[in-house]
Amino acid sequence: MAAVIPKKDHFVATSKAFRSISEVEKTMSSFVGETTAEVIANMFKDGGKIRPSLLRVLGVGTGNGRHDIRVLTIASSALGSSKIHATIVEPNVELMAGYRSLVSPLPQALEGKVTFDWHEKTLAKFMESCHRIEQFDLIHFVASLYYMDAEQALRNCYERLASGGAIFCTVGPEEAFFPKLSRKLKGKINLGSIHKFYTEVDLISISERNNWKYKQLHKTSYDADITSCFDHSSTKGGLILDFLTHCQDFRGTADETFYKDVMTFLEEQSITDDSGKKLIKPEITALVIYK
Repeated sequence: MAAVIPKKDHFVATSKAFRSISEVEKTMSSFVGETTAEVIANMFKDGGKIRPSLLRVLGVGTGNGRHDIRVLTIASSALGSSKIHATIVEPNVELMAGYRSLVSPLPQALEGKVTFDWHEKTLAKFMESCHRIEQFDLIHFVASLYYMDAEQALRNCYERLASGGAIFCTVGPEEAFFPKLSRKLKGKINLGSIHKFYTEVDLISISERNNWKYKQLHKTSYDADITSCFDHSSTKGGLILDFLTHCQDFRGTADETFYKDVMTFLEEQSITDDSGKKLIKPEITALVIYK
């Protein structure tokens, strides 16, 4: 059993290694932009909700802010003269520092249009600290819902969602690579802070139990070159394996049978291109909840 949970600095290193062999950043940025544009258009179509002078946005688990800035830029462009107040909830000190650096100074497209309220804590702690019921027009979870109880988190957010507002979450489709891998790892490793790899199926079930209006959006995918994972001498391959399995030194800590089982799974899930590279194709989708 791989029992060593990655430390925060190791997690950052493994994430960087995975980004370097995949198109996840470019694909997620494009997907988040398209999702934001569709959500904003649906919120204000047919005169159903008056365009506000101030759009209140809550970003949950925003990481270093790269995708969050995409959300704010698209929303600002769509709303014209409206201002945006962004409440940022991110518990990781290093990632929060990266986000603050990213907006100091603000990108030109957001100058004079966006203000920030920073909360270096989990969503649960943020909700506990809200002494008054603050409402938001747009709430988003970009690849962050996995780190909390999704139903409780969404209920708490729905209570603070303004009438006509929306919540959107990006997840992996039920039969996509990462949810399938999580089912392979379930019960065999300690996923640390990860609660569960929620899929659109989970979010639809939660929405229907709570009688929320929802809409599932399109899917997209990206390529990731995991060739180095099969080279036992590759340091980078080891980091990518650690990212995929949420362990520190998976090669050195996993028992032989489990290690072979995971590598067989990766072999089966990959395709080999004309140059001999082994590629996986993770997918992303989004679910939007409207109020």
